[in-house]
Amino acid sequence: MSPQELDVNTKILIIRINHSNAGFFAYLSFVLNQILYCEKNNLLPVVYFGPWSVDGPNAYHDPQKGENMWDYHFEPVAGYTYKEIQALIKEPNHPITEKNLIYLEDDVLSYIHAGDPDSIYNYPYGYYTDLEESVNSWYDRQRKKAHKLIEKYIHIRKEIIDETDDFVKKHFEGYNVLGVHIRGTDKGSASEAEHISNIIPPEKYYPYIQNYIEQHPSSKIFLATDQSQFVEEMKIKYPGRILTQSTILSDSRVNSFQKADGNNYQKGKEVLLDCLLLSRCNYLLKCESAVGEYALYFNADLESLDLNELSGRANAYQKLKTFFLVEPYIFIKALAQKVKNQDKGISDLFWFLLTGYPLIRRLYDRLEATQFSGSSFWRTLFFLKKYISLLRNKEEIPFQQVRQMAIHSNKRKGSQYYSFREARGKKYLEIRTDGDPQAAFFAQFLYVLQQLRFAEANCLTPVVNLNHSYNYYFDQNHKSNVWENYFEPVANISSSRLDKIDPRTITFLRPEEQRRLFLGEGDQPPVNYDVKAKQWWLKQREMGARLTSKYIRVRPEILNKVNDFFEANIKGHKVLGMHLRGTDKSVRFDGKPHEVPEIFRRIIPPEEYFPFIDRFLIHYPEGKLFVATDQKQFLLTLLERYGKRIIHTNAIRSRTKKAVFSRSGSGYERGVEVLTDTLLLSRCDYLIKCMSNVGEVAVYFNPKIPVIDTFYPFDMDELDHFFQK
Repeated sequence: MSPQELDVNTKILIIRINHSNAGFFAYLSFVLNQILYCEKNNLLPVVYFGPWSVDGPNAYHDPQKGENMWDYHFEPVAGYTYKEIQALIKEPNHPITEKNLIYLEDDVLSYIHAGDPDSIYNYPYGYYTDLEESVNSWYDRQRKKAHKLIEKYIHIRKEIIDETDDFVKKHFEGYNVLGVHIRGTDKGSASEAEHISNIIPPEKYYPYIQNYIEQHPSSKIFLATDQSQFVEEMKIKYPGRILTQSTILSDSRVNSFQKADGNNYQKGKEVLLDCLLLSRCNYLLKCESAVGEYALYFNADLESLDLNELSGRANAYQKLKTFFLVEPYIFIKALAQKVKNQDKGISDLFWFLLTGYPLIRRLYDRLEATQFSGSSFWRTLFFLKKYISLLRNKEEIPFQQVRQMAIHSNKRKGSQYYSFREARGKKYLEIRTDGDPQAAFFAQFLYVLQQLRFAEANCLTPVVNLNHSYNYYFDQNHKSNVWENYFEPVANISSSRLDKIDPRTITFLRPEEQRRLFLGEGDQPPVNYDVKAKQWWLKQREMGARLTSKYIRVRPEILNKVNDFFEANIKGHKVLGMHLRGTDKSVRFDGKPHEVPEIFRRIIPPEEYFPFIDRFLIHYPEGKLFVATDQKQFLLTLLERYGKRIIHTNAIRSRTKKAVFSRSGSGYERGVEVLTDTLLLSRCDYLIKCMSNVGEVAVYFNPKIPVIDTFYPFDMDELDHFFQK
């Protein structure tokens, strides 16, 4: 492909991967699907697979071979390497700059790889976990799409093609060759349907191999596998017939590419050679794996048999066996364990008897979606189940929550929870925070940001509506949608407008899906204090700041209040902002300790702030200290030590471990107080914070503010440099 001429209007997509624990051909799949994205959006694709992915190292990166792993094995997909693009950017007279480059965000990459129905899938997962067409026709569509793209864009380096040709000439010529791909190692840990993730052992291949040998008595067998024991077993079974080329194999469930030892370049080269040689065979026996699929992508005329798909999904006998034998056994075993360890009391045992059986759990899960059903029977059953669940978890306001949910769901009859399969026709993501009905103000704020990011990735218009269930910040003298009492609509569409829109175009995330979303990299926040964990939080902060800047607009009456306080108390001074959280940080609303890692629940007392404050005052003797805290005693301690230097609002503060936001009084004012404190923190010159959403969101509003996170070890010798920023 001749390179496209670059000019100031050229948009270049830098293709990358956000999944470090991926096999070699997952990288190629990310390339193909992002090339499809480029074709749709008129972008120039340039591949860059450096030493690091989002959540870990690139297992195939070898610094001795170069910076970009793609270049070890393939030519540029559209005429330019990443290195060449970077060199052109550095040329002062060249029209392209860094502004011409586009990097897709992680959730967009995930959607393209697993959620876009037009993407290429090596096997049924994500959007296609449950197929609505025959397996054969589905695979045929995927393979045709992939083959067409490979023909156009994917060009393997000459030395690898030459090595493939040499092997074929030396070992294949004159024989009818059966290609066999057997995957072991991490296959069984995959998250797809059970029949897909099953490891197919060599003995399952034997009848098909034997049949092939009977038809072709002098045939050879080219074996591609990641398991050394499979090779030895096959050589004993079929002496003189087995051909292999891989040398880096595993003898355990750990995939060979995941092992730290070995040559990273060689790992990638060998699996690519295996695939190319499989594609040159006369027939292919394969399991569910990208290696075998790519052999078919490279050779569209190759006939094959997939033993995973041959085993198929569970038949009637297997389903009956699971229902009458497997599930009762699992339930009785779990029940016996609970009887043996009754440390949580008899009530926990009672609720397990009521809700722990797998069939009942499945019915509960299905009931979740019936709250939007047109059937009053199913809706009533759902809300009864919800009420029982809230009682079980000892929520403070179960009746109010269920009542509010019922009112809201009545307006949304016909709408659905979001799924890849039902995404077509959905235009609006109604952002809710029922993932945690006890959430404080900025916990709900983060739920909103996380779902805003989801809406971006899935091309949905976001509308925040916190009127779906009872909310601590609800106030009968203000709007029922709590969000719009403090912020403008995020996409200029108020929640009341949704009531007039076809419910079938509206979707929401299930509570458990809301809880699984994070702004940082990977699936969930790290729970330690090391440098890698700190980088996770910094990445979340970067994303939070971007989303806040793009979507969040505080209502003018609240901004006026913040501005008035700032003008009267902060402006003209060098101010150190501090957030100290007490109350419910270490205990739940019912007095029990939070079952979360120590990093999230440790209360940092004022005394641990003193060294930072004292150093600040050495640099700024006339400096002021703005204090935001929910604990009355913390404020008194600081006032006693620093006197008139302390600035604070007249927010309500607690003298106990009970959270301020869960107390009686004006829900609206509680929200105004914490939002005001946060905005004022963001306007200080420096910020010292604990592990709390208040201080974190202050940084989202002002990402340039110098900040110290007290929950991480801090070199006090660096304070002088910090306060000189």
